[in-house]
Amino acid sequence: MALVGRRLLYLRASLSSHIGQRSTSWSDSRTGSLALLARKYSSEPRGKYRYTKSHEWALVEGKTATVGISNYAQEKLGEIVFAELPKLGSQVSKGDAIGVLESVKAAAEVYSPVGGKVTAINESLQTEPELVNKEPYGNGWIMKVDVKDTVQYDSLLSSDDYQKYLRDELSVS
Repeated sequence: MALVGRRLLYLRASLSSHIGQRSTSWSDSRTGSLALLARKYSSEPRGKYRYTKSHEWALVEGKTATVGISNYAQEKLGEIVFAELPKLGSQVSKGDAIGVLESVKAAAEVYSPVGGKVTAINESLQTEPELVNKEPYGNGWIMKVDVKDTVQYDSLLSSDDYQKYLRDELSVS
């Protein structure tokens, strides 16, 4: 059994023992663990947040979009130790690479979910990149953009669609 499988089986057995049920079958373990993971990430903010399939989010207020990465993305990256941010005043298009987040285990490019002019960057991330882990929807935001066209925002995944996408992605992996 693969290491991941053993971890999922252990997780299921540990959780089952806490609630008085013992399950040792791999299929029960995988199904139960996937359900737990799906519930865990169902806490992604709802409402006006919009998402990409590469796990960035945007929140538009007026003509300004705040951009960051989802809770799911920051957990997959692990402890973030460095953030390369876009240049203030630069023009970005939807889908452009706007920076890089480096963690103790990986580096990942961050893509802009919307296009427009970068009006603010989260300078706190230069000295405290771990804010992305601690508050991905709060003080861990990456940039603010004056949105050229709000139609591109509407084409992003809604919170419910992102939850469905996560469930589907977790069931495949």
